[in-house]
Amino acid sequence: MLQSQIKTSPMRNFFPLLFAGIIFFVGCKKSDSGTEPKQDATHCRLASIDLFENGNQTYKVIYNYDSYGNISAYYSIENTGDTIPGEEYKFENGILKYSLKKIPSHYLDTTFYNFDANGKLINIRSREYYESTLNAYSTKQYVYNANGKVIYTVLRDTLTYGSNYYSYDSTLYEYTGNNVTKVTEYSNPGVSFQTLYYYDNQKNYLKTTHLPAISCQYWSENNIIKIDFGNYSISYSDITYNSAGFPLSFTHTDTINHQPCIEKVELNYKCN
Repeated sequence: MLQSQIKTSPMRNFFPLLFAGIIFFVGCKKSDSGTEPKQDATHCRLASIDLFENGNQTYKVIYNYDSYGNISAYYSIENTGDTIPGEEYKFENGILKYSLKKIPSHYLDTTFYNFDANGKLINIRSREYYESTLNAYSTKQYVYNANGKVIYTVLRDTLTYGSNYYSYDSTLYEYTGNNVTKVTEYSNPGVSFQTLYYYDNQKNYLKTTHLPAISCQYWSENNIIKIDFGNYSISYSDITYNSAGFPLSFTHTDTINHQPCIEKVELNYKCN
């Protein structure tokens, strides 16, 4: 359920946040009493996500919003107390224009978002800088069907240091109802990779953060409970929900290299 906002293991790169991160109209949980305040769920936002291993907290991901309810930034805190920079989002007249992500060792990623007149994301352009020098850039195009669902994306990556290497990657998305259930990625020279997604029947909590819907975890109506990569899988079990139908906690199991990695995840919401 979280995506690339937690920094270490490969499984976290697919943690829909990350259930896959981030994601829309959520129920509320009062953190001091464990009861839900009587407020409209559409006025609530995902405030933080806590991750635990063997009963010990390892990370806390925090989401901040502006006075209009737009996501302004997220970042994470390790159990050591160290803060890991996340991403900052910049809006103009209520429209997301670009985001900034600071990466350790003097790297900075800048991503620009372009929408059509109906608010559909048309493309994103990313630029990676190292000490103010452009290091690499990429462009991702989104193609929609007649029902307004993303069915195809094309990504071009270009490295600017050394030789000007570039690559093309295309991805096909197949739906069951309003959920993306099959993703096929193609990269030159013709290598393909397939991923299958399985869902619960509850509301996608990622939509409460109003993060840019750049990946299929954000497009689906329900929450992912399993991702099958073929040689390994990620699953979400023991899920508890609030009265609005959004998850409050779950167990995250990653079977990469056939060695299960198990984490407990708790989600906290904030209501206006």
